[in-house]
Amino acid sequence: MLKLGQKVRMSGERPLAVAHTTMYLDRPDYDALGVMPADEIHKTRRVDRINGISVAVDEFHGRLTGLVLAEVDLGEYGSPLPELPMPFLAEVTHDDRFTGGALAATASDALSELLGEFAR
Repeated sequence: MLKLGQKVRMSGERPLAVAHTTMYLDRPDYDALGVMPADEIHKTRRVDRINGISVAVDEFHGRLTGLVLAEVDLGEYGSPLPELPMPFLAEVTHDDRFTGGALAATASDALSELLGEFAR
């Protein structure tokens, strides 16, 4: 599946309210965009249900290898969960450094420094 996606916060304070736009592309459009300069991220996404909650787990590749992020689907009007359905190292919902746009521009040495802030 070839697509472009964009997530935009609906309000500056609440990362839980996000508008998500997806454009599906055919191969010629994808190839035309692929030659343009851009910051890119490469990841594998797996979606599963854990304790009845939909969770998307992204495993990053390339310069972001080693980074794994999980996104919990709270639905259109969901509230934050009091407890996540899996163990985690850090909660980064409110940390703009972990948005797709920011990660696309993050070098591997900067990622190592960033992740070092969360080392236990």
